Amino acid sequence: MTGKTSKRSYPRTISNKARQRIKLASLILLISVSLANHYMKDSRLNSNSDQENYDNKTFKVINVADGDTIFVDWPDNVAMRGRTRIRLIGLDTPELGKGDTKDRPYSREALAFVMKEIMGKEVTLKLEPGRQSSRDKYKRLLAYVYLNDDTMLNELLIEKGMGWPDTRHEHLYEDRFEKLYKIARTNKEGLWQLTDPQIPDFFNLQ
Repeated sequence: MTGKTSKRSYPRTISNKARQRIKLASLILLISVSLANHYMKDSRLNSNSDQENYDNKTFKVINVADGDTIFVDWPDNVAMRGRTRIRLIGLDTPELGKGDTKDRPYSREALAFVMKEIMGKEVTLKLEPGRQSSRDKYKRLLAYVYLNDDTMLNELLIEKGMGWPDTRHEHLYEDRFEKLYKIARTNKEGLWQLTDPQIPDFFNLQ
């Protein structure tokens, strides 16, 4: 008895054209997911205020510009940087020289002091409560910087004679900073041992 011969089914070979379409579709999907993640991250940063992003939060210090300016490892959605530049509020330190301008007395000492205290370490930032803007005209974040032992770096710099109170703007601790400055000057700490510390005109020595 002769039966019907069944046909064998063989898997079809995928053509080069189809293979290219699959690769293209996978690539488009990958790019779409990446862009979506990036957008979500940017949206999160842009929707939060400085208070939400920085106040009472801990960050790693990745650079020190001078005695009163540091950088931490958090992207800045205001200044559009990959890191955030912090200006220590309430004090001023001697300026480092630029170009033909010479270093102010004790500017290098102040820089070295801050580098030793916080470079590569974690610090906690606290912003001025109720302040209209948490930024200065250079878009630097104005903050009180706290070390791991809860010492405020802003105060420590004044106490050690590495800087003086910045009297151009009101802030929460101006009375404390003023008292620390007077003690440091009386004890001839840091730059106060110099005959001419070259203090800027805005600060009235008392």
